[in-house]
Amino acid sequence: MGSALSAPRFVLIDEQEAVGLGMRRLDLDTDVRRTVAIWEELGAPLGLTVQSFLATTGSLVDASEEWFRAMDTDRNHKVDVFEMLGTMVALAQGTVEAKLEVLFPIVDFSRRQRLNFDEVQILVGSICRGLHKVTGSPTLTPVEIQEVSRRLFDSHNVRYDSEITSRHLQRFLREDMEARAFVDRFQHAVALPAAQSEVQLRQKKQVAAFTSESRGQSTLSRATVASSELLGAELLSPVKDEWDVLFNCMGVDSDGLVRADRFEAALRPWNVFCVVDSGNERFLSMKELSVAMWVSSGKPPSEDEVTAMEIRLKGLGGSDVKFSRKSWMQLVLDGAVAVA
Repeated sequence: MGSALSAPRFVLIDEQEAVGLGMRRLDLDTDVRRTVAIWEELGAPLGLTVQSFLATTGSLVDASEEWFRAMDTDRNHKVDVFEMLGTMVALAQGTVEAKLEVLFPIVDFSRRQRLNFDEVQILVGSICRGLHKVTGSPTLTPVEIQEVSRRLFDSHNVRYDSEITSRHLQRFLREDMEARAFVDRFQHAVALPAAQSEVQLRQKKQVAAFTSESRGQSTLSRATVASSELLGAELLSPVKDEWDVLFNCMGVDSDGLVRADRFEAALRPWNVFCVVDSGNERFLSMKELSVAMWVSSGKPPSEDEVTAMEIRLKGLGGSDVKFSRKSWMQLVLDGAVAVA
């Protein structure tokens, strides 16, 4: 299962990717469930022509033909319905539990509210292939799909010639680290412009908090900034060593005053890290380094740039698998992080 399921949990979809963005805007309980209902009314065909594809999805967005072209990779003028519905569900707005409620019956061919081993492989493979076509994410080989399916059955001591329930699947997605990381990757998918907007929104709130604490003045003492509950909450509670590097990035004067303009300038790279670190864990996976660099600079970094940053982060105490918020800000202080 390895590489494909251990990718960053935070997926960037370029704003030009109308297919991915269109699906990301869908609401699971209205748009996707209605699409599934229309598909069933059409007789639940396994392959959709452009006409039946548009009949199923055309009411949702203006980009349905682009969706079809993106998913018709072999150019046979048909789209695999399981790939299409699996991708829509994965990217739509909704909880994981609600998404399973939609997905499970689609591949439950016996209508017994259980899936056999082959049906699980269809479910896993269809979602991975569809997401690969729409987002460019890594897909799984047939051997890897079988491995994931075996892991699911093994985790519940279910024989491969038996069946699993929706509860089995929910528990697996909660408890299997790689499966959970894969799900999180698409649950938290966001377009680059949206990520940058979130960075700006956080910065706006933080500047407002600074203004409130300073009562409209242009400076605050370092001690006041560090002890302010309002600023601490907006900055997601930096610990002492994080405050130290933040103050260095702000170029705190010798008299210990924090200037408003320098406070604001230091916030962008800090907020980039926090937006990518959606779980507020204070650490990011090394696999998410390229994402943080992308959000910060506004353009995808090269492999050489990412490798160089990994080396520097490890020199600051980062491990082979993760790096801290403090280390990221230290790189900002050193001028190693490109900021748009």
